Amino acid sequence: MSAPAQCRSCKAPIVWAQTEAGKRIPVDEAPVADGNLALIGTGPGGTTLAAIYDPAKHAGKTRFVSHFSTCPHAGAWRRR
Repeated sequence: MSAPAQCRSCKAPIVWAQTEAGKRIPVDEAPVADGNLALIGTGPGGTTLAAIYDPAKHAGKTRFVSHFSTCPHAGAWRRR
């Protein structure tokens, strides 16, 4: 997993990951039982790779959630 960072708005601990589509996404550092993301490995340059959790592919992997869904200030960061 890449180095922990901090949300610039709410100061929560996050990890930056890259989706399968190549987009960067902030992920809550703490795992959750019902998370919809799996951190599936490390890509070029040490980037953490994230994918939508699929029980068939990611059984046994720890689950996480996008910080966009938990940050109280997420609306301020959405592109219009």
